[in-house]
Amino acid sequence: MTLNAFRFYSPSYRKSVIGFFAIFCLLATYTEAKKWDLFASPSKNRLECFYENGLSKNNIEVLKKGRPEDKKLRKKAKKALQACVDVALQAEKKGKKKQGNNASRTGSDLQVLKLERAFVEGGTTILAVPNKTKTGRIVEISRIGEVVWEYLGNKKFGRIDDAKLTLQNTVLIAAEKGAYEIDRSGRIIWSFIGKVSHDIDRLENGNTILNYAWGPKGDDKIIEVDSNGQIVWKWDGLASHDKAPFNETYAHDAHIHGSEKTWIHNNSVTVLPNDVILVSLRDFQEIIWINRSGQVIKRYRFKCKSSKRAMQTSGKIQGCNPHEPQVLKSGNIVVGLRNPDRAIEFNPKTSKITWEWRSFNSKLYGTIRDVDKLKNGNYQIVTGGHLLEIDPNGNVVMDIGANPALSNDHRILYKAQKIYADGTIGHD
Repeated sequence: MTLNAFRFYSPSYRKSVIGFFAIFCLLATYTEAKKWDLFASPSKNRLECFYENGLSKNNIEVLKKGRPEDKKLRKKAKKALQACVDVALQAEKKGKKKQGNNASRTGSDLQVLKLERAFVEGGTTILAVPNKTKTGRIVEISRIGEVVWEYLGNKKFGRIDDAKLTLQNTVLIAAEKGAYEIDRSGRIIWSFIGKVSHDIDRLENGNTILNYAWGPKGDDKIIEVDSNGQIVWKWDGLASHDKAPFNETYAHDAHIHGSEKTWIHNNSVTVLPNDVILVSLRDFQEIIWINRSGQVIKRYRFKCKSSKRAMQTSGKIQGCNPHEPQVLKSGNIVVGLRNPDRAIEFNPKTSKITWEWRSFNSKLYGTIRDVDKLKNGNYQIVTGGHLLEIDPNGNVVMDIGANPALSNDHRILYKAQKIYADGTIGHD
Protein backbone atom coordinates (compact mmCIF):
# COMPACT_ATOMS: atom_id res chain seq x y z
CA MET A 1 0.00 0.00 0.00
CA THR A 2 1.35 3.41 -0.89
CA LEU A 3 1.44 5.94 1.93
CA ASN A 4 0.19 8.88 -0.14
CA ALA A 5 -1.72 10.07 2.90
CA PHE A 6 1.00 12.64 3.44
CA ARG A 7 -0.36 14.78 0.67
CA PHE A 8 -3.29 15.97 2.75
CA TYR A 9 -1.22 16.95 5.80
CA SER A 10 0.81 20.13 6.25
CA PRO A 11 4.32 20.28 4.69
CA SER A 12 5.94 20.42 8.14
CA TYR A 13 4.01 17.34 9.28
CA ARG A 14 4.89 15.46 6.07
CA LYS A 15 8.54 16.34 6.51
CA SER A 16 8.61 15.12 10.12
CA VAL A 17 6.83 11.87 9.30
CA ILE A 18 9.03 11.13 6.29
CA GLY A 19 12.09 11.83 8.42
CA PHE A 20 10.82 9.47 11.05
CA PHE A 21 10.32 6.67 8.56
CA ALA A 22 13.79 7.21 7.08
CA ILE A 23 15.41 6.87 10.50
CA PHE A 24 13.12 3.97 11.28
CA CYS A 25 14.24 2.02 8.22
CA LEU A 26 17.93 2.71 8.86
CA LEU A 27 17.88 1.59 12.47
CA ALA A 28 16.17 -1.77 12.05
CA THR A 29 13.60 -3.71 10.14
CA TYR A 30 11.54 -3.83 13.31
CA THR A 31 12.74 -1.81 16.29
CA GLU A 32 10.10 -3.41 18.44
CA ALA A 33 12.20 -6.61 18.40
CA LYS A 34 14.56 -4.87 20.83
CA LYS A 35 11.83 -4.45 23.42
CA TRP A 36 12.00 -7.54 25.57
CA ASP A 37 8.68 -6.86 27.24
CA LEU A 38 7.01 -8.15 24.08
CA PHE A 39 7.67 -11.60 25.51
CA ALA A 40 5.87 -10.77 28.76
CA SER A 41 2.34 -11.55 27.55
CA PRO A 42 2.44 -12.74 23.92
CA SER A 43 -0.81 -13.49 22.12
CA LYS A 44 -1.64 -17.11 21.32
CA ASN A 45 -0.67 -16.69 17.65
CA ARG A 46 2.59 -14.96 18.46
CA LEU A 47 3.47 -17.58 21.08
CA GLU A 48 2.90 -20.38 18.55
CA CYS A 49 5.08 -18.49 16.10
CA PHE A 50 7.87 -18.23 18.69
CA TYR A 51 7.74 -21.98 19.27
CA GLU A 52 7.81 -22.67 15.52
CA ASN A 53 10.92 -20.52 15.20
CA GLY A 54 13.18 -22.18 17.76
CA LEU A 55 12.15 -20.78 21.15
CA SER A 56 11.26 -23.31 23.85
CA LYS A 57 8.85 -22.83 26.74
CA ASN A 58 11.86 -22.40 29.03
CA ASN A 59 13.27 -19.74 26.69
CA ILE A 60 9.96 -17.84 26.82
CA GLU A 61 9.90 -17.97 30.62
CA VAL A 62 13.39 -16.45 30.72
CA LEU A 63 12.48 -13.78 28.17
CA LYS A 64 9.37 -12.83 30.14
CA LYS A 65 11.70 -11.46 32.83
CA GLY A 66 13.30 -9.00 30.43
CA ARG A 67 16.56 -8.75 28.52
CA PRO A 68 18.45 -12.04 29.01
CA GLU A 69 22.13 -12.18 29.91
CA ASP A 70 22.67 -15.08 27.53
CA LYS A 71 23.85 -13.59 24.21
CA LYS A 72 22.85 -16.71 22.27
CA LEU A 73 19.32 -16.50 23.62
CA ARG A 74 19.13 -12.79 22.75
CA LYS A 75 20.21 -13.57 19.19
CA LYS A 76 17.74 -16.45 18.93
CA ALA A 77 14.91 -14.27 20.29
CA LYS A 78 15.57 -11.48 17.79
CA LYS A 79 15.57 -13.96 14.92
CA ALA A 80 12.30 -15.42 16.17
CA LEU A 81 10.71 -11.98 16.30
CA GLN A 82 11.80 -11.19 12.76
CA ALA A 83 10.60 -14.59 11.55
CA CYS A 84 7.23 -13.99 13.16
CA VAL A 85 6.91 -10.68 11.34
CA ASP A 86 7.46 -12.53 8.07
CA VAL A 87 5.00 -15.28 9.03
CA ALA A 88 2.35 -12.69 9.89
CA LEU A 89 2.84 -10.96 6.57
CA GLN A 90 2.56 -14.24 4.64
CA ALA A 91 -0.67 -15.05 6.46
CA GLU A 92 -2.11 -11.68 5.52
CA LYS A 93 -1.18 -12.19 1.87
CA LYS A 94 -2.94 -15.56 1.84
CA GLY A 95 -6.00 -13.92 3.38
CA LYS A 96 -5.98 -11.23 0.70
CA LYS A 97 -5.93 -13.85 -2.08
CA LYS A 98 -9.01 -15.48 -0.57
CA GLN A 99 -10.79 -12.12 -0.37
CA GLY A 100 -10.33 -11.51 -4.09
CA ASN A 101 -12.11 -8.44 -5.37
CA ASN A 102 -13.56 -7.63 -1.95
CA ALA A 103 -10.19 -6.24 -0.83
CA SER A 104 -9.13 -2.74 -1.85
CA ARG A 105 -6.76 0.00 -0.89
CA THR A 106 -7.80 1.97 2.15
CA GLY A 107 -8.60 4.83 -0.20
CA SER A 108 -7.76 8.49 -0.65
CA ASP A 109 -9.67 9.47 2.49
CA LEU A 110 -8.03 6.92 4.82
CA GLN A 111 -4.35 6.09 4.71
CA VAL A 112 -1.95 3.95 6.71
CA LEU A 113 0.59 6.20 8.42
CA LYS A 114 2.26 3.59 10.59
CA LEU A 115 1.96 -0.19 10.82
CA GLU A 116 3.84 -2.75 12.92
CA ARG A 117 2.16 -5.85 11.45
CA ALA A 118 3.48 -8.37 13.97
CA PHE A 119 2.11 -6.48 16.95
CA VAL A 120 -1.36 -5.52 15.73
CA GLU A 121 -4.31 -7.53 17.07
CA GLY A 122 -5.60 -10.07 14.54
CA GLY A 123 -8.98 -9.79 12.84
CA THR A 124 -10.63 -6.71 11.38
CA THR A 125 -12.08 -3.39 12.56
CA ILE A 126 -15.46 -1.88 11.76
CA LEU A 127 -15.05 1.90 11.51
CA ALA A 128 -17.70 4.57 11.01
CA VAL A 129 -16.51 7.43 8.80
CA PRO A 130 -18.99 10.35 9.05
CA ASN A 131 -19.03 13.08 6.44
CA LYS A 132 -20.36 16.60 6.87
CA THR A 133 -22.01 16.80 3.46
CA LYS A 134 -22.87 13.15 2.67
CA THR A 135 -24.13 10.07 4.46
CA GLY A 136 -20.60 8.92 5.24
CA ARG A 137 -19.55 5.29 5.01
CA ILE A 138 -18.69 2.22 7.03
CA VAL A 139 -15.47 0.37 6.35
CA GLU A 140 -14.10 -2.92 7.61
CA ILE A 141 -10.32 -2.69 7.78
CA SER A 142 -7.90 -5.61 7.99
CA ARG A 143 -4.96 -5.67 10.39
CA ILE A 144 -2.70 -4.53 7.53
CA GLY A 145 -4.83 -1.47 6.83
CA GLU A 146 -6.80 -2.59 3.77
CA VAL A 147 -10.54 -2.18 3.30
CA VAL A 148 -12.11 -5.62 2.93
CA TRP A 149 -15.73 -4.42 3.00
CA GLU A 150 -17.53 -1.09 2.86
CA TYR A 151 -21.01 0.43 2.82
CA LEU A 152 -21.79 3.94 1.61
CA GLY A 153 -24.86 4.73 3.70
CA ASN A 154 -28.50 5.54 2.90
CA LYS A 155 -29.81 9.07 2.25
CA LYS A 156 -33.13 8.31 3.96
CA PHE A 157 -31.37 7.91 7.31
CA GLY A 158 -28.71 10.58 6.85
CA ARG A 159 -25.18 10.75 8.18
CA ILE A 160 -23.80 7.68 9.95
CA ASP A 161 -22.77 7.95 13.60
CA ASP A 162 -22.07 4.38 14.68
CA ALA A 163 -21.92 0.86 13.21
CA LYS A 164 -21.81 -2.53 14.94
CA LEU A 165 -21.44 -6.05 13.62
CA THR A 166 -23.97 -8.48 15.10
CA LEU A 167 -23.55 -12.18 15.84
CA GLN A 168 -25.61 -12.86 12.70
CA ASN A 169 -22.98 -11.06 10.56
CA THR A 170 -25.33 -8.17 9.88
CA VAL A 171 -24.42 -4.54 10.58
CA LEU A 172 -26.42 -2.20 12.83
CA ILE A 173 -26.19 1.47 11.92
CA ALA A 174 -27.03 4.57 13.93
CA ALA A 175 -27.64 7.63 11.75
CA GLU A 176 -28.97 11.14 12.30
CA LYS A 177 -32.53 10.27 11.21
CA GLY A 178 -32.89 6.76 12.57
CA ALA A 179 -31.36 3.32 12.84
CA TYR A 180 -31.21 0.42 10.43
CA GLU A 181 -29.68 -2.99 9.91
CA ILE A 182 -28.14 -4.29 6.70
CA ASP A 183 -26.80 -7.61 5.49
CA ARG A 184 -23.36 -7.76 3.90
CA SER A 185 -24.81 -7.01 0.48
CA GLY A 186 -26.16 -3.68 1.81
CA ARG A 187 -29.81 -4.76 1.82
CA ILE A 188 -31.82 -3.15 4.64
CA ILE A 189 -33.46 -5.86 6.75
CA TRP A 190 -34.65 -3.75 9.72
CA SER A 191 -35.13 -0.08 10.42
CA PHE A 192 -36.38 2.46 12.94
CA ILE A 193 -37.25 6.08 12.20
CA GLY A 194 -36.49 8.42 15.06
CA LYS A 195 -33.83 10.42 16.86
CA VAL A 196 -30.56 8.52 17.23
CA SER A 197 -26.95 9.53 17.84
CA HIS A 198 -23.62 8.23 19.11
CA ASP A 199 -24.44 4.61 19.99
CA ILE A 200 -26.44 1.56 18.95
CA ASP A 201 -26.28 -2.01 20.31
CA ARG A 202 -28.11 -5.27 19.67
CA LEU A 203 -29.07 -6.98 22.93
CA GLU A 204 -29.15 -10.69 23.71
CA ASN A 205 -32.96 -10.70 23.66
CA GLY A 206 -32.96 -9.45 20.06
CA ASN A 207 -34.00 -5.90 20.96
CA THR A 208 -31.97 -2.85 20.00
CA ILE A 209 -30.89 -0.10 22.37
CA LEU A 210 -30.47 3.41 20.94
CA ASN A 211 -28.83 6.54 22.31
CA TYR A 212 -29.84 10.14 21.54
CA ALA A 213 -27.64 12.90 22.96
CA TRP A 214 -28.92 16.12 21.42
CA GLY A 215 -32.42 16.46 22.82
CA PRO A 216 -33.67 19.04 25.37
CA LYS A 217 -34.73 18.25 28.92
CA GLY A 218 -37.70 15.89 28.91
CA ASP A 219 -36.79 14.12 25.68
CA ASP A 220 -36.06 10.41 25.73
CA LYS A 221 -32.30 9.97 25.89
CA ILE A 222 -32.13 6.18 25.59
CA ILE A 223 -34.75 3.82 24.18
CA GLU A 224 -34.95 0.08 23.69
CA VAL A 225 -37.03 -1.11 20.75
CA ASP A 226 -38.13 -4.59 19.75
CA SER A 227 -37.86 -6.20 16.30
CA ASN A 228 -41.06 -4.38 15.25
CA GLY A 229 -39.68 -1.00 16.23
CA GLN A 230 -41.91 -0.69 19.30
CA ILE A 231 -40.43 1.07 22.32
CA VAL A 232 -40.27 -1.35 25.27
CA TRP A 233 -38.11 0.77 27.63
CA LYS A 234 -36.88 4.33 27.80
CA TRP A 235 -34.81 6.67 29.99
CA ASP A 236 -35.04 10.46 30.05
CA GLY A 237 -32.74 11.18 33.00
CA LEU A 238 -35.33 13.24 34.88
CA ALA A 239 -35.69 10.97 37.91
CA SER A 240 -31.96 10.95 38.57
CA HIS A 241 -30.74 14.33 37.30
CA ASP A 242 -33.56 16.89 37.25
CA LYS A 243 -32.20 18.43 40.43
CA ALA A 244 -29.34 20.73 41.40
CA PRO A 245 -26.66 21.01 40.17
CA PHE A 246 -27.68 19.13 37.01
CA ASN A 247 -31.11 20.56 36.24
CA GLU A 248 -29.86 23.89 34.87
CA THR A 249 -26.50 22.75 33.48
CA TYR A 250 -25.97 23.11 29.73
CA ALA A 251 -23.00 23.19 27.38
CA HIS A 252 -21.74 26.65 26.40
CA ASP A 253 -23.07 26.29 22.86
CA ALA A 254 -26.60 25.67 24.19
CA HIS A 255 -27.79 29.18 23.29
CA ILE A 256 -27.58 28.21 19.62
CA HIS A 257 -30.46 25.80 20.08
CA GLY A 258 -32.69 28.07 22.17
CA SER A 259 -35.50 26.19 23.92
CA GLU A 260 -34.23 23.00 22.28
CA LYS A 261 -30.82 23.25 23.92
CA THR A 262 -29.23 19.93 24.72
CA TRP A 263 -29.42 18.60 28.26
CA ILE A 264 -27.15 15.82 29.64
CA HIS A 265 -25.50 14.85 26.33
CA ASN A 266 -25.27 11.12 27.00
CA ASN A 267 -22.74 9.81 24.48
CA SER A 268 -22.78 6.04 25.06
CA VAL A 269 -24.90 3.27 26.54
CA THR A 270 -23.91 -0.32 27.38
CA VAL A 271 -26.18 -2.98 28.85
CA LEU A 272 -24.03 -5.06 31.18
CA PRO A 273 -24.59 -8.81 31.79
CA ASN A 274 -26.63 -8.21 34.98
CA ASP A 275 -29.00 -5.87 33.09
CA VAL A 276 -27.44 -2.85 34.75
CA ILE A 277 -26.97 -0.09 32.21
CA LEU A 278 -23.75 1.93 31.94
CA VAL A 279 -24.21 5.46 30.60
CA SER A 280 -21.62 8.15 29.87
CA LEU A 281 -22.82 11.70 30.63
CA ARG A 282 -20.58 14.13 28.80
CA ASP A 283 -21.89 17.39 30.23
CA PHE A 284 -22.03 16.15 33.83
CA GLN A 285 -18.45 14.74 33.81
CA GLU A 286 -19.53 11.34 35.07
CA ILE A 287 -20.37 7.80 34.14
CA ILE A 288 -23.31 6.17 35.89
CA TRP A 289 -24.76 2.71 36.41
CA ILE A 290 -28.58 2.69 36.37
CA ASN A 291 -31.28 0.06 36.73
CA ARG A 292 -34.41 -0.29 34.61
CA SER A 293 -36.24 2.09 36.95
CA GLY A 294 -33.78 4.82 36.06
CA GLN A 295 -32.24 4.90 39.52
CA VAL A 296 -28.51 5.53 39.77
CA ILE A 297 -26.91 2.50 41.44
CA LYS A 298 -23.45 4.03 41.45
CA ARG A 299 -21.51 6.75 39.69
CA TYR A 300 -17.96 7.81 39.01
CA ARG A 301 -17.25 11.52 38.66
CA PHE A 302 -14.09 13.02 37.17
CA LYS A 303 -12.27 16.20 38.16
CA CYS A 304 -13.08 18.80 35.51
CA LYS A 305 -12.00 22.39 36.06
CA SER A 306 -12.16 23.63 32.47
CA SER A 307 -14.34 26.71 32.04
CA LYS A 308 -15.14 25.49 28.50
CA ARG A 309 -17.15 22.55 29.83
CA ALA A 310 -20.78 22.48 30.91
CA MET A 311 -20.01 21.59 34.51
CA GLN A 312 -16.93 21.96 36.68
CA THR A 313 -16.57 19.07 39.09
CA SER A 314 -14.35 17.64 41.81
CA GLY A 315 -12.95 14.14 41.62
CA LYS A 316 -9.73 12.19 41.96
CA ILE A 317 -8.96 11.69 38.24
CA GLN A 318 -8.50 14.79 36.10
CA GLY A 319 -10.53 14.85 32.90
CA CYS A 320 -13.66 16.23 31.27
CA ASN A 321 -16.30 14.97 28.84
CA PRO A 322 -15.95 11.18 29.29
CA HIS A 323 -16.48 9.11 26.16
CA GLU A 324 -17.26 5.42 25.60
CA PRO A 325 -16.41 3.71 28.92
CA GLN A 326 -15.62 -0.01 28.76
CA VAL A 327 -15.85 -2.15 31.91
CA LEU A 328 -13.19 -4.88 31.95
CA LYS A 329 -13.46 -8.28 33.64
CA SER A 330 -11.02 -7.01 36.25
CA GLY A 331 -13.46 -4.25 37.18
CA ASN A 332 -11.19 -1.59 35.71
CA ILE A 333 -12.65 0.93 33.30
CA VAL A 334 -11.20 2.18 30.02
CA VAL A 335 -12.42 5.61 28.91
CA GLY A 336 -11.53 8.64 26.79
CA LEU A 337 -11.25 12.09 28.42
CA ARG A 338 -10.50 15.71 27.54
CA ASN A 339 -8.53 18.42 29.34
CA PRO A 340 -6.10 16.84 28.73
CA ASP A 341 -6.98 14.63 25.75
CA ARG A 342 -6.07 11.15 26.89
CA ALA A 343 -7.21 7.55 27.10
CA ILE A 344 -6.94 5.84 30.46
CA GLU A 345 -7.54 2.54 32.22
CA PHE A 346 -8.33 2.97 35.92
CA ASN A 347 -9.63 1.20 38.99
CA PRO A 348 -12.92 2.92 39.95
CA LYS A 349 -12.63 1.75 43.58
CA THR A 350 -9.20 3.27 44.18
CA SER A 351 -9.07 5.83 41.32
CA LYS A 352 -5.62 4.47 40.47
CA ILE A 353 -4.73 4.93 36.79
CA THR A 354 -3.11 1.71 35.54
CA TRP A 355 -2.49 2.90 31.96
CA GLU A 356 -2.79 6.11 30.00
CA TRP A 357 -1.98 7.55 26.59
CA ARG A 358 -2.11 11.21 25.65
CA SER A 359 -2.95 12.53 22.21
CA PHE A 360 0.15 13.75 20.36
CA ASN A 361 -1.52 16.89 19.12
CA SER A 362 -5.22 17.67 19.66
CA LYS A 363 -5.42 19.84 16.55
CA LEU A 364 -3.83 17.19 14.35
CA TYR A 365 -5.26 14.05 15.95
CA GLY A 366 -8.53 15.40 17.27
CA THR A 367 -10.18 14.63 20.58
CA ILE A 368 -10.42 11.03 21.78
CA ARG A 369 -13.81 9.53 20.94
CA ASP A 370 -13.52 5.80 21.60
CA VAL A 371 -11.16 3.54 23.56
CA ASP A 372 -11.30 -0.26 23.76
CA LYS A 373 -8.89 -2.69 25.38
CA LEU A 374 -8.15 -5.62 23.05
CA LYS A 375 -7.48 -9.28 23.77
CA ASN A 376 -3.74 -8.93 23.13
CA GLY A 377 -3.48 -6.18 25.76
CA ASN A 378 -3.29 -3.35 23.23
CA TYR A 379 -5.76 -0.46 23.16
CA GLN A 380 -7.77 0.57 20.11
CA ILE A 381 -8.33 4.32 20.07
CA VAL A 382 -10.39 6.52 17.76
CA THR A 383 -9.58 10.21 17.79
CA GLY A 384 -11.29 12.79 15.65
CA GLY A 385 -8.95 11.99 12.77
CA HIS A 386 -7.11 8.74 13.49
CA LEU A 387 -7.71 5.06 14.16
CA LEU A 388 -4.87 3.91 16.43
CA GLU A 389 -3.68 0.77 18.14
CA ILE A 390 -1.39 1.39 21.11
CA ASP A 391 0.55 -1.27 23.00
CA PRO A 392 0.71 -1.36 26.84
CA ASN A 393 3.97 0.61 26.75
CA GLY A 394 2.41 3.47 24.81
CA ASN A 395 3.93 2.57 21.44
CA VAL A 396 1.78 3.17 18.37
CA VAL A 397 1.66 -0.08 16.39
CA MET A 398 -0.99 1.12 13.92
CA ASP A 399 -2.04 4.59 12.81
CA ILE A 400 -4.65 5.12 10.09
CA GLY A 401 -5.27 8.79 9.36
CA ALA A 402 -8.37 10.38 7.85
CA ASN A 403 -8.33 13.16 5.30
CA PRO A 404 -9.35 16.39 7.11
CA ALA A 405 -11.42 17.31 4.04
CA LEU A 406 -14.05 14.82 5.27
CA SER A 407 -15.14 17.35 7.88
CA ASN A 408 -14.94 21.05 8.64
CA ASP A 409 -14.61 20.41 12.37
CA HIS A 410 -12.82 17.97 14.70
CA ARG A 411 -15.30 15.17 14.13
CA ILE A 412 -14.07 13.11 11.20
CA LEU A 413 -14.01 9.64 12.73
CA TYR A 414 -16.06 8.55 15.69
CA LYS A 415 -16.18 4.90 16.79
CA ALA A 416 -14.70 1.51 15.95
CA GLN A 417 -15.45 -2.08 16.83
CA LYS A 418 -12.92 -4.94 16.82
CA ILE A 419 -13.81 -8.22 15.12
CA TYR A 420 -11.31 -10.82 16.33
CA ALA A 421 -9.75 -13.49 14.14
CA ASP A 422 -11.82 -16.20 15.89
CA GLY A 423 -15.05 -14.36 15.00
CA THR A 424 -15.77 -12.96 18.45
CA ILE A 425 -16.80 -9.31 18.71
CA GLY A 426 -15.05 -6.67 20.77
CA HIS A 427 -16.57 -4.02 23.03
CA ASP A 428 -19.35 -2.10 21.37
